[in-house]
Amino acid sequence: MVFVICQITAVKNLLDKATVKFQWPGLHVVSPKGKPVSLTEFTLNLLTTPGTQMLVAGVLTMIVLKLSVPRALKAYGATLVQLRFAIVTVMVVLALAFVMNLSGQTITLGTWMAGAGGRVRVAVAGARLARRRRHRVRTRRRTRCSAPFR
Repeated sequence: MVFVICQITAVKNLLDKATVKFQWPGLHVVSPKGKPVSLTEFTLNLLTTPGTQMLVAGVLTMIVLKLSVPRALKAYGATLVQLRFAIVTVMVVLALAFVMNLSGQTITLGTWMAGAGGRVRVAVAGARLARRRRHRVRTRRRTRCSAPFR
């Protein structure tokens, strides 16, 4: 319900007013032409991010279910503990993507993949064919061992 309400244009525009933009300190990255890159500007969406909306939905759920604040905080903490490795993994992947974009590695890998063309397709298709063959062999073995229907 919270997510649906936040997608209404008037509500979304109102929530967007709490957005703060600033240059990330220490990042002095320029394009090959010498112009500052726009990726160094950080946008902090305080109210329009799904995380904030989930937190609001959690507080509303706490009120509806009549949970005490300590019990709700305990559940929230347990959830964070369960998701800690997933959260760190997402953070690392985003950081790696940011560095790879700014350093030109993403475009270099994309250009290489486009140039590799058939070789990459053959490698992927070869792995897929090998899986299919293994599956067929396993299926044949199972059907031979099972008793025939009478």
